[in-house]
Amino acid sequence: MKRLLIPFLISITSLVNAQFVLKGKIYEHSNPLVNANVVLMHTFWQTSSDKEGSFEFKNLKAGDYTLSVSYLGYKPQILTLHLTADTMVIITLQPSAILNDEVIVTSTRTGNRNIAGSTITKQQLEEKNFG
Repeated sequence: MKRLLIPFLISITSLVNAQFVLKGKIYEHSNPLVNANVVLMHTFWQTSSDKEGSFEFKNLKAGDYTLSVSYLGYKPQILTLHLTADTMVIITLQPSAILNDEVIVTSTRTGNRNIAGSTITKQQLEEKNFG
């Protein structure tokens, strides 16, 4: 009986303490995104993607995780993952506009100099935006 019980307890302990790896690649279409911000929310784990768009979290316990991926100029993506084994995810981010409304720039200058000013609307900025 003891011969059967000990291996059983060891296998149960191994399953409870199992640690997994979460790997992924981040793309914009087929191009990798370098230095995208990758966060496992509600934990202290975060990293950024390398020159191939790859990231990796090691020593994760089994369970539910929320993965947040963001990059300036792209819509952030949030994934909910149930980790029970080593996992690989492929994430494609979509470009997004940064400006939502018009931008008002003001300044003041001391002295009695004449100051010229004008207001630029969002539509005018979009017409001039070549990027």
